Amino acid sequence: MKPIITILGKPNVGKSSLFNALIGNNESLVANIEGLTRDKQYANLIINNKSYVLVDTGGIGLTDNEIDFAVTKSSLSSFEESDLIIVLFDSSTNLSNLDAEILSSIRKASIPFIPVLNKCDLKESENNKDLYYKEGFQNIIEISVTKGQGIRSLEKQIEKIFPSNEEAEEVSQDKLRIGIIGKPNAGKSTFFNELLQAERSLVDKSAGTTRDSISHKLDLNKAEIILTDTAGIKRKSKLNNQIDSLITKESINTLKKVDGVVFLIDVLQSISDQDLQIISLCLTSGKPIVIGLNKSENLSKTDKLSFKKEINRRLSFANHLESKFISAKKNIGTKSLVRGLIKIIKNSRNKISKKELNEILEKIVERNPPPISGRFRPNLKFVQLVSNRPFSVLIHGNKLKDISSTYTKYIEKQFRKELDLKGIPIKILYKTDDNPFKNKKNKLTERQFKKRARIRRR
Repeated sequence: MKPIITILGKPNVGKSSLFNALIGNNESLVANIEGLTRDKQYANLIINNKSYVLVDTGGIGLTDNEIDFAVTKSSLSSFEESDLIIVLFDSSTNLSNLDAEILSSIRKASIPFIPVLNKCDLKESENNKDLYYKEGFQNIIEISVTKGQGIRSLEKQIEKIFPSNEEAEEVSQDKLRIGIIGKPNAGKSTFFNELLQAERSLVDKSAGTTRDSISHKLDLNKAEIILTDTAGIKRKSKLNNQIDSLITKESINTLKKVDGVVFLIDVLQSISDQDLQIISLCLTSGKPIVIGLNKSENLSKTDKLSFKKEINRRLSFANHLESKFISAKKNIGTKSLVRGLIKIIKNSRNKISKKELNEILEKIVERNPPPISGRFRPNLKFVQLVSNRPFSVLIHGNKLKDISSTYTKYIEKQFRKELDLKGIPIKILYKTDDNPFKNKKNKLTERQFKKRARIRRR
């Protein structure tokens, strides 16, 4: 089993920045704002081809605020699962009472820990370092995450105190990345936790509790999935501060990385314009989508029929999307929804021959040819598959600029029906074949000139 290493410290000491520096990418939200990280982040840490599990926690604080208390409780619960703790301090400030509380808790837990002083490149840190050394620490590591200093020394210390026997695994290209998207308070974190059967993501009744995009591995139906819980995407007009802007940007970036989307709607609030805008964003990204109608455990059959009618009306522009009533809180329909999405993603990746595509196009045109535009009818000659991530086809022919959006939607619908691509956005692209003689002047022979002259004399 991989050793678990947890980064602990008070808010804004640089835990997320250190987490990102160690794993080598930007998995965690980073900004100079206190208390930005709330959820625990898990990632694979590789040191000299040996594998560890690295955990980034929310800042530990002494507060009466309900959410901050939950963050602190979640961070301190890391003691139970950690083999080694990195205690991070801000060396540009004095050792505080909160730092002392954290140290006391760690020492009582009798878990090996590495004291790390961050921001050692700042002038303010020179006068404070001695205060930390007087605490009786051994093997203090001095670092500057922003400048990349001391990271290798920290890795060597981790190896020395708790060496791992787990060889680093090669990253599988077959893993499916699934993102849980929706507006704030739609139940995304509850859905995420129920699938994993663990409190990986912080849940609270108030909107906006989740700030980071949290990812975790899940095995379902013999498929290895990387499940990502995102923060709620807010409308631009509702972005009140820098944190909201960062969170929304992070959620949209997550949308670009995933292979498929579980979109959650709170049925108690009905489907809003904001929901429709986010669904449009998902469709534009070309990702397969399923819609979970969450918090439906107390709805009657009549209420469900009424809601389904409303959602079908408002989603008429995307009537190929599947929607199912679920309850993340009661764990009703959660796995079924994800299984459905896995099937859709796999369908979108099926290999389709050029012959099959062209046979389908032939049927489509035969059934309903494109309307005549001007003196001529657009001629759809042949089709080729451009990509299946997102699913895109390129149709070649003549006068294709005259094809209406209505006829394009008809082609899209027929391809989706023939290839069983329900829930998958399809992009139809056109290419008008050039006339090879378009810019070539026709040169007449002497005989043709004489014939033309005779005709003109008549």
